[in-house]
Amino acid sequence: MPQQNMKDSASAHEALHTATSLQDCVVFMGNCGQVLAASKSFAGPTKLTSRLILFISRDKDPVFLFEISFPLGEGQTDNENVGFGVKHRYTFGKSKVEANDRQTVEVRFPRGKTQAKCLAAPASIVDQFRVKDKDKVCILTVSVTAPVTIVGYGCPFRSADREVNSWVNDNKPIGKGVNLQTFLKQQSFTFLVGKGAVDFERRLGLDRLPPPFHYPYGDDQTWNEARLAKESTLRGDQFPLRYSHPDDLSHVTAIVQGTSQDIMWLNERRKEIAATKFSGYFVTPPDGTIDKATSLYLVIARTPEFKHKQAWVHLQKGHLVKVALFNSPSDETEEETWNAKIVSSSEDIPELSDHAIEKHELFLIVQTKVKPDAPYEIKCYCSREAAQDKDHKRRVDAANLFRSDADPVNFDLLGLPSDPQFPQHMLDEKLMTIEKRDLLAKVHDRMDLHRALLRGQGFYQWMSKPAPRDIVEAMEAMMLRDAPATLRPLPVVNFLEGVDKEYADAIVDEALPSDHKRLCAYLEYRPLGLGIATSCPGSSTTTFAAAATLVMQASLGPIFCSAPTNVDVDNFASRIDNRSAMIAARCNDRKHVGRAPRVHRRFVVRAYDMTHESVAFRRLLQDPNQGDNAAPNSFFDPPSNWKLHLSRVYWLLVLLRSPTVRSLHQDDAPVLHHLQQGIDKNPDIAGLRALVTGAIDWETFSGSKEYDIAMTTAGEYLDDIARRAEILCATPADSENDKSVKMFKLHAKGFAIDEAYNMKRPDLYCTWGNTLSPLFVFGDRKQLRPAVIMLTELWPNSKKRPGEFINRFARDAQISALEYLQASGIPTYRYDDLDTTKASD
Repeated sequence: MPQQNMKDSASAHEALHTATSLQDCVVFMGNCGQVLAASKSFAGPTKLTSRLILFISRDKDPVFLFEISFPLGEGQTDNENVGFGVKHRYTFGKSKVEANDRQTVEVRFPRGKTQAKCLAAPASIVDQFRVKDKDKVCILTVSVTAPVTIVGYGCPFRSADREVNSWVNDNKPIGKGVNLQTFLKQQSFTFLVGKGAVDFERRLGLDRLPPPFHYPYGDDQTWNEARLAKESTLRGDQFPLRYSHPDDLSHVTAIVQGTSQDIMWLNERRKEIAATKFSGYFVTPPDGTIDKATSLYLVIARTPEFKHKQAWVHLQKGHLVKVALFNSPSDETEEETWNAKIVSSSEDIPELSDHAIEKHELFLIVQTKVKPDAPYEIKCYCSREAAQDKDHKRRVDAANLFRSDADPVNFDLLGLPSDPQFPQHMLDEKLMTIEKRDLLAKVHDRMDLHRALLRGQGFYQWMSKPAPRDIVEAMEAMMLRDAPATLRPLPVVNFLEGVDKEYADAIVDEALPSDHKRLCAYLEYRPLGLGIATSCPGSSTTTFAAAATLVMQASLGPIFCSAPTNVDVDNFASRIDNRSAMIAARCNDRKHVGRAPRVHRRFVVRAYDMTHESVAFRRLLQDPNQGDNAAPNSFFDPPSNWKLHLSRVYWLLVLLRSPTVRSLHQDDAPVLHHLQQGIDKNPDIAGLRALVTGAIDWETFSGSKEYDIAMTTAGEYLDDIARRAEILCATPADSENDKSVKMFKLHAKGFAIDEAYNMKRPDLYCTWGNTLSPLFVFGDRKQLRPAVIMLTELWPNSKKRPGEFINRFARDAQISALEYLQASGIPTYRYDDLDTTKASD
């Protein structure tokens, strides 16, 4: 289904299964005292608007609440001009995240702990407002015996109205009443409602609310293929989009099930297809000989009634399959298993000129191992590489990083001890020293804040808790115990802190002159250490992303960069490297050689699968002119994504002084010059240096006594290059599967994600970790959303309407990393007019 139609479908689904009562109202401070907020229909004397809402949905918790909206300014023009950014919100009914000029705080009343009483409103109160039917107005008093839930409070806020700013950011009293924090802690709330008392109390029916909603899955959402496969058979309609969750389990469940349900049904069909035998025959080559053939064409006769047509449409997209050959239909054990590839068209293939291929027949080219001199019964099944399961497991594991009991992934970077027996795991808290336990408490607090961000319901709960303290801090707090309790603020990171002014100015110069001031303001004030930047198509977001990434690196240290696809990561790495060189050149243009300090180019590495790097390195030693063609290639294997530029192999060739790549520049990173000096003096690779520089040929080197140790040492250098990078770029999968890349990721001081409108959330989580490290995400607002395989697929023979969907979380799985963070309340820097002359330097 096209993306636009999918949005329309989501809106229709929400309307079908939701009964929402929206009621204009006036919110008083105390018992009919000063007005805090009022719906526009009442024309109340306040800058804040309000509504009462009774929300009932089949797939969400029913809730009774009221909301207060605070103005940000028309079009948020002022906020955008000063560098605060633009706030976005998920719009119910439109099923999309869009800019919204008001920031809303919801006060949700506790279920079963709420009493509502309606009385006719006295004329003295009604006359203060614009009311059409004054006889049908009531005073609603809502009392609670448990704390209300505050949603949306604490998100970064700035209004063009200074008075409103003071109410929210400085907690100043609103008019002659109380401040906002005091108001939210009340146990009784009073409203003026434009309905008759008896009628409205009856309509509320708080004692008749449907039961609470929970996803029909267990608390355990870790990777277990058997359990997840069983859970995927719980049929039903698709669940609605959720940009916020009431608890961590709800958030983790949506991510895990959206990932697993996209592949579990296909996995089961794959197994069924693999258990099915078909008749088939090999096509004799034109010369009539097959004894020495390394590949042959194979025609498999599937029956016209083949029952797995729906699954096969998806399974055959990779074209790579395996065929198992049996001597007879009764055999249980295959004679051979061969690699094969689906041929999409038999036209222009001489071998098939006399073979008419029917629609139900499958045409393959197979990699032969023995002479096919007998008729075979054949099983054909799509290749299921371990890496595919590993990728789905990686995403499920990434979602489980945000369970409330998860350990910090980068505990070593944070100064926490590892388990001596299992160094990849953190030491049990019970075995830690008091100092380390205090540190762990602070890390857990930061993880709690990270989870609050991803739950998307604001930060009131986190802000209300006291910050964890060590013994000294606790003693100091006791001395101040009589001080009034206040909510703690969100942490803020300054991405320009510690950056040399000349270098910072040169980086910011990547933007248009009119953007300099607001860009600096945005970089200097990043709540939660989180930045979001979007652009219109054609505005070269990657160039801006490169500039922002270089700022982060200069301020924070090593930065890990990623993007949804290998091509995206290639482009991101190349642009960062290009901009770094240009910026260094501009800064050093008037400096003489040897005069310190010169601005150095940042050491940018594009890390690929280490197996592919090793194969490419060996091939380039044999033929230095292969370039990108040195990547592993096999007709019966998936194509390699390896490219030479900025790869580990590229940098090793630079260090070895290969004439096929560029030489080190005086402005290259000091670590590169240091590495090259070590390589020049290393006797174990003298022969390798001679080979790379052309002094000897491959035959001489490969036959030498030092060949083995030289190649082993070269492999160690390839690993070391990744660890020593200042900016490392890799896909989310490689960040977990490659040891040296993962080590860099776990010690990175910040993260940058390009093309984040197309990135799946679990890919972001896998990359980013769970301790709220500084992050900047970039994206094009018109980019396609993440791909979902089972977006609209129904269970075969589904008779229920509107249907039983194979992936009940498909719409939720389509939510991108960038728009999910936007909906959480983090301001976005909109970057529409990049200086294209600089972008093309």
